[in-house]
Amino acid sequence: MRVIECNECGEPLQAANDAELVRAVSTHMTDEHDADVDAEEITELVDSDAYEATDS
Repeated sequence: MRVIECNECGEPLQAANDAELVRAVSTHMTDEHDADVDAEEITELVDSDAYEATDS
């Protein structure tokens, strides 16, 4: 499970892999923040800030 926190509101977003996480971030930004963010920008953000969730 890949996880990233929204840089606008801090909500954790998760998906099975980075490609799905890019889609989740894009949807979240559109639905929650009325922001149209470039897919390349989201991909770079996921590449740099996403992490693998671990079980506690």
